[in-house]
Amino acid sequence: MNFYDDYVKYVSGRIDSPLVFIEASGFHLLSATLSRYFQYAYIQHKTKPNTMFVLSSIPGRTRRSTLASIDRSVYSLVYQEIVKPMDAKTDKKKLVYDSIIEEGSPEGILDGIGDYVKKVYGPYNIDYQSTEFGDVMKTMSGKNASYHRGVARIISKTYYGEGTKINLSKHGGKSRFLEEGVYSTMFGGMQKANLYIDPYHVEQGLLRRIILVTPKDYRYKPFLDPFRERDRDMSGFSDQIKAIHDKITPIFKRLGEEIPVVPLPNVEAKLNEIDEQRATAVAKDDSYENLIKQSDSEHLLKLATLLAINECNISGDRLHVNIKHYEKAKDFFDRATGGNEEFYTNIGVVSRPAFTDSSSFNRILKYIPHLPGSVTKTYLYKYANIKKEDLEPILEALILSGKVKELPGRSKKYGKS
Repeated sequence: MNFYDDYVKYVSGRIDSPLVFIEASGFHLLSATLSRYFQYAYIQHKTKPNTMFVLSSIPGRTRRSTLASIDRSVYSLVYQEIVKPMDAKTDKKKLVYDSIIEEGSPEGILDGIGDYVKKVYGPYNIDYQSTEFGDVMKTMSGKNASYHRGVARIISKTYYGEGTKINLSKHGGKSRFLEEGVYSTMFGGMQKANLYIDPYHVEQGLLRRIILVTPKDYRYKPFLDPFRERDRDMSGFSDQIKAIHDKITPIFKRLGEEIPVVPLPNVEAKLNEIDEQRATAVAKDDSYENLIKQSDSEHLLKLATLLAINECNISGDRLHVNIKHYEKAKDFFDRATGGNEEFYTNIGVVSRPAFTDSSSFNRILKYIPHLPGSVTKTYLYKYANIKKEDLEPILEALILSGKVKELPGRSKKYGKS
């Protein structure tokens, strides 16, 4: 029995979504239902293998909403099996909806969380599910942004199970409280990320907690007939997750606390290597891309942990994460985030019209030093305030004219001739 592989194989044969979207759904279902029972043994703050995914693509063709519907149906079936309401008469189907947050105001979300934790026994996990999460992020940048940014704070706090108090000056000065120990997971979607995301989402920390899934060079699958509701029988997958749940909860109860997660030494070495690479990159260039990538090792550890949970790889009352779990997680993560490069370079850029006239050439030349000095394209995006699609033809023209020289190397650089 292997829930993750069976689920990915089954769903990928029935809808024409990118494989990484379906894989992300498999990870999400493990995280949303089972991560609450685990905690990392050697991390100071109480970190769990809870994950947040946002799928990004053009509308329609990648079946984000269809996949979200399938994901929710499995989540609902599992949740009704594992939830323990305070009142035995409580409708478990109603509790499914109480455990899910789609969107809302900061106080509405906090009130919903507060009501939910009063109805069930812990450990607590809420699940953000929004097929239009881009619109949620947009409210944090538009009119009344300071108010709506309370939502980002709540998401960030519940990622680590931290308590907080939020003052709501727009509502009579009243405050809302989020108690410690409520964790969150996410399975959301949006169109192209550059339509919604701005520097605030990076600097506040929200984007470091989310795995933005954007397939690179995605080739559309052959069209598949609609996966109709009447054709779906996802109960087998909920049974598989329930079987894992039934193996781990006796250990959780015996310990009286979360089961410790222990990555093996060779996994720790891989994660530490990535941490060092990311820290070095930020020290050299604190670009938005490098700031976001600081969380890569944490994401990889969580993904690998979910694969260990999938196999119930427990001995000595500890969950062990081995190198096979890590390598499979790394393969997914690299493919899932491979299409984010262009988005990273355009964060915060409001491109001025780029015409191939002398003023446009001079505008770019202003930021390119004479050789042997040089700059990267990323530098030009940032300081010339221009998007990739506008910069490319100008650079090409400058190179053809002989005014700029492109230097060889893995990361292309440019200098005035």
